[in-house]
Amino acid sequence: MSSTKGSIFILTGPSLCGRTAYLHRLRRLLGKPFEVHGTGPAPAFMHVIPAIYLNYPECGTLTGLLGDLRHALVAAVGSAGTPSGVFPELAGLNAVNAAISLCILLNVGVFIVDGASFESLKGEPREVLAFLLKLQQASAIPVIFSATCAYAHVLGLVGSKSSNAFAGKPVYFDPLPEPTAATIDEIVRLSGPWCDANSFLWSSGVFSAEKHQMPKELPLWTTGLALGRLGWLAQGYDELQMEIAKRPEMLKDGAINRESVTRIFLRRLRNQRGAREAVTSYMSQQSLESDQDFFDYMDHLPQWFLEKKKNKELLYRVRH
Repeated sequence: MSSTKGSIFILTGPSLCGRTAYLHRLRRLLGKPFEVHGTGPAPAFMHVIPAIYLNYPECGTLTGLLGDLRHALVAAVGSAGTPSGVFPELAGLNAVNAAISLCILLNVGVFIVDGASFESLKGEPREVLAFLLKLQQASAIPVIFSATCAYAHVLGLVGSKSSNAFAGKPVYFDPLPEPTAATIDEIVRLSGPWCDANSFLWSSGVFSAEKHQMPKELPLWTTGLALGRLGWLAQGYDELQMEIAKRPEMLKDGAINRESVTRIFLRRLRNQRGAREAVTSYMSQQSLESDQDFFDYMDHLPQWFLEKKKNKELLYRVRH
């Protein structure tokens, strides 16, 4: 994070590619808020909040973000007897400076805002980014901002405040590539991050992963169903694990096959058919069926697709 001094640490990528899961793991790794009691010249008492995690406000406004921050701070340092009107400064005329001061006073380790999407552009995105940039510059608290490519692409082209906020080196969470096949000792073996993700999700079931090993071809079956998206993969595995829990005889050799996995995954993902069809279309044809699909499923699109000439022209409508 030292390389992002003076800017915001950006996580960006299409929806369902693992950004939120990563941030939740980071938050758990940093730990819960705690208190420090000092002696001698040290402060007698102080709070430490390793991480503040906020979802991008549904209203898309800075007022909404500061309101959510107030609730997060109360949850971190308050108790059952904490009055409801605590931290009124966050709703006042000087709310931005009050928020920065409170984050410094309460020793916030990292400030995380997750979930910015194309829909978030309807609010006050530039004001939200300006606040996060001021917070980072005034306090030196690392700020992690997570957004879809669509949000980052549009805001990065509008105004100096937005451009400055995206000046830090971003980390891209792209869809995972298909498994790599290699022949070793006349046996075809699959490898790669997609296989690793499948192995992890398989081992998270209620059964013994050592006794019931993952079918070797399972990553091949799931890659065409989840389309490289960890979110869809996790949802499909959740359905598969529930099916196995209800019917443990499925763990017998050959009972879990391409047909059964396809049926189970599609059952879980049936309500996301439109998004999956749009993703399949741009992956196979490098285009979408209609402009309406572009706007409806923009958050599922990667950066390279947004930068195509036709799509840049569509984004121009959003910016003006």
